[in-house]
Amino acid sequence: MAKELADTQSKKAATFRRMLIVAGLSTLVAVVLAVVALFARSEAKFQEGKTLSALADLEFEKGRVDQALAAVEVEKKNVDQALTDLQFEKGRVDQALADVEVEKQNVVDALAKLEIEATESKAAALIAGLSGTGEYPTTNEYESLRLLAESDQETRLAFMKQLLTSAGKAERLRPRYPYLLHAVIGLDLQARDRIKVLLSEHGRVPANSKAIYVAVAELGLLLSGDDAPFDKMVAMSFLAAMEKTTDSYAMSFLGSALGALAVRMEFEDTSSILKSIVCVGDTREKVLAGLEKKTEVITGQEQKFHGNLWKAVKWLEGQGIDVKNVPRFPIIIAE
Repeated sequence: MAKELADTQSKKAATFRRMLIVAGLSTLVAVVLAVVALFARSEAKFQEGKTLSALADLEFEKGRVDQALAAVEVEKKNVDQALTDLQFEKGRVDQALADVEVEKQNVVDALAKLEIEATESKAAALIAGLSGTGEYPTTNEYESLRLLAESDQETRLAFMKQLLTSAGKAERLRPRYPYLLHAVIGLDLQARDRIKVLLSEHGRVPANSKAIYVAVAELGLLLSGDDAPFDKMVAMSFLAAMEKTTDSYAMSFLGSALGALAVRMEFEDTSSILKSIVCVGDTREKVLAGLEKKTEVITGQEQKFHGNLWKAVKWLEGQGIDVKNVPRFPIIIAE
């Protein structure tokens, strides 16, 4: 009985010890868990502190970046304003350059106008130096002709233009046509061509006076012979002058000139001259005489018409010229 009691007591003591051990272990575990929890909380606090510090650093850096961006934006605005100012200044400079170019052109135009006026004045002075009286030029006229010959191309061309636009000057200087034309052209083929163009332009003006037609015709006659269209224009001018005159001497002279032209012109053009209203009497005979000489040049054998128009007509038809339908030369060439 005592043994059983002792065993019971022993078992209770063992159970109590186990309970104590379990309780100690539980307490230890609890302590360990508390320590771990405390350590975890400390670590979390530490990490939270680091995170907050990092966030503070990031916020600080963000502030610096925002400040830098604001500075960049300010600089961008400054640059944009500077570019705007430069563009404005460029516009002002471009406008100033354009104004300078306009002024330059105005100066060039003014100088050109002054040069033209000076050229016109020189040409007018040279014309004034020619009296046109007498059969031959005077000493003073020869000096004016020499100055004309030595002047520049523009002055000589202006001289001829003034002559061909003033009936009074054209009439006064008519006795000097060979001299002044030689002074203007000399032996310059290009100058000759320029004067032929000028004469052709004036020969086509319907409102020309007799003096201008005579000037174009007589000056043209001095340059004719190797240019069929030009020779035709000269013939037109002679015919126009004849239709505007009643002076017998002038008619005879103009008729002689037409006869001289007939030697140089094509048969068809000569037929048109013969068809002209003014080509009668002495003028017709001179044209027929010129045609006779032309026949020899072309065919090698001179045909004699003896002033007979119809003999000439039959011969021209024999050469294939449709004499009936050739145009009657008008006063002005309409080409």
